[in-house]
Amino acid sequence: MVVLHVTLVLVLLSSLAVFYAGRNSINEQRVSGNELRTQHAYNAALSGLDYAAAYMNDGRDVLNFPAGVALSASPNSRYQVRFCSPTIANNPPACPSSSSGTLACTPPDAANEEDKAPLVVSCGWSDDDGAVVQMVELVAGGPTLSSELNMPVVTAGTNNMLTGGGSILNFHNDLTVWSGGSVPTQSATGKTFVRDLVAAPSADPSIDFRNVGTSPSCNNPPQYYRCSSSGTGLGPDVIANDTSLSTLTNSQFFQAFMGSSVESYRDTVAKYKVDLNGTLPDDQQDSTTLSSITGKTDTSIWVEGSVNSSIGNIGTADKPVVLVINGNWDVSGSPVIHGVVFVNGTITGTGSPTIYGAMLSRQVTLNGNAKVVYDPNAIKRSITQGKATFVPGTWRDWRR
Repeated sequence: MVVLHVTLVLVLLSSLAVFYAGRNSINEQRVSGNELRTQHAYNAALSGLDYAAAYMNDGRDVLNFPAGVALSASPNSRYQVRFCSPTIANNPPACPSSSSGTLACTPPDAANEEDKAPLVVSCGWSDDDGAVVQMVELVAGGPTLSSELNMPVVTAGTNNMLTGGGSILNFHNDLTVWSGGSVPTQSATGKTFVRDLVAAPSADPSIDFRNVGTSPSCNNPPQYYRCSSSGTGLGPDVIANDTSLSTLTNSQFFQAFMGSSVESYRDTVAKYKVDLNGTLPDDQQDSTTLSSITGKTDTSIWVEGSVNSSIGNIGTADKPVVLVINGNWDVSGSPVIHGVVFVNGTITGTGSPTIYGAMLSRQVTLNGNAKVVYDPNAIKRSITQGKATFVPGTWRDWRR
């Protein structure tokens, strides 16, 4: 009888041990499942951040970003992402409880240029919506210039724009040309203009300084401008033969104004790359055709090789570009470019480009009716047109 009781007790204890072991196994499976769901949701939220950066690097307008669409990060997860005003960084919107809900937030204010450095809010869900992870981080375009330029034309060597029909205008200060070489003035049609202090004592932002006509003349200068250089005389707005420029090597000149080496700029700053030489790897180029840059706005463009054909219009006053030509530019046609043009070579030709912003080059031998109008607004907007990167120290995440 005692043996029977002992046996029953042992059986009972064994049953309890099996029960608790099974219960622990179930709990472990639940914990493991929850961890797996959370990991899927976490990876989905990361995919949302990556998608936002890629969207900006594609040169698309963050204000036109599609809302309320859950995208698949993998078979086991989905995400939604929004560009929001950076003013809500400390109080971002909560993620919907399921991926079928709509993530909404205060959009960036373009008037304050918040669209240049928006807050990215990304929500990731597991496949059953059991886990949700939210990530927020500021994203901004990388710098495309070492600093803001304060004159419309810079050359390391000779600049002979004024021997042809070139016009260089600066409404905002008294500098038009900074050159490491000579600036010949043999033509009455080549001229520089600065602000007429009588007509415009200050650089009034309400004045349309870009409205200078097709071929400004000293006899009838554009409104609010006065002629400073023409014929055989250079005005004080022109700095020539400056050895601080002429002694720079090609690499030093590029880095002084663009902020990095040629190779680093091409690989890590420029968003859109055109390979005219066939020397860049396929994964380092976006096109091999020059015409593909026509109509581009709000981006940084790299052209590998010399340009010997016409360039179309690029950029707008509100959405300028940075155009780098890693070679010479034989100008033809009459392209209109808003932003900054850097030619890592010589500018030649008989074309008549109009540039609202600034133009930099090793040397200029241009005989066409070129026109460069200094536009500090375009330059300021261009300076953040590099590849979008997340701002260090702004990343946060929440999980539930």
